[in-house]
Amino acid sequence: MSEQRKTCETSYDFGDLNPVDPAIVAHLFGSDPTITDVAFVHFETTTGMLNSLAEVVREIRSRNRRVIVDAMSSFGGVHMQVEALDIDFLISSANKCIQGVPGFGFVMTILGFTVLLPEFVQSPTITSFPYPNESFRFAAFYQALKSRGYVIYPGKLTEMQAFRIGAIGNIHPSDIEAFILAVEDVSGTIE
Repeated sequence: MSEQRKTCETSYDFGDLNPVDPAIVAHLFGSDPTITDVAFVHFETTTGMLNSLAEVVREIRSRNRRVIVDAMSSFGGVHMQVEALDIDFLISSANKCIQGVPGFGFVMTILGFTVLLPEFVQSPTITSFPYPNESFRFAAFYQALKSRGYVIYPGKLTEMQAFRIGAIGNIHPSDIEAFILAVEDVSGTIE
């Protein structure tokens, strides 16, 4: 027999212009002992507000609750010691402060390739593209790009032929522009 776990949610809205107050966080634990996990946003991009990470985490961890930090727009741009703070889960994105590149697939679409996944489920670090037609020769495309200094990856799908492009690391707009020019250049030579 499986045990069902009752879950409930408690939320507290600090408003648009008030930072997360560690004292209020501490008070919420006293008024609701069923709270087991606490999630909060470190950096509010709507206003530019940076919440007090260390103080809020300290209040949560001192009461033996799990800490979930939304650091989507702060990780890599604001100094934080994740291990020292004893954060359980940190949520971020490669296309923010750690310099990954979003939107890669949309430029490729202009060149005749279509993105495999819809935008709302696409990773900002790997974009997959189905072969544009049955005569597409991935090996030739791969070698042509590799000779220009770019390495792409074959797909690993079971039901269709595809390839993948990684956009991970210290990539700048000029790198993307150069890559797109290389794709445009080699596309005409492999048909």
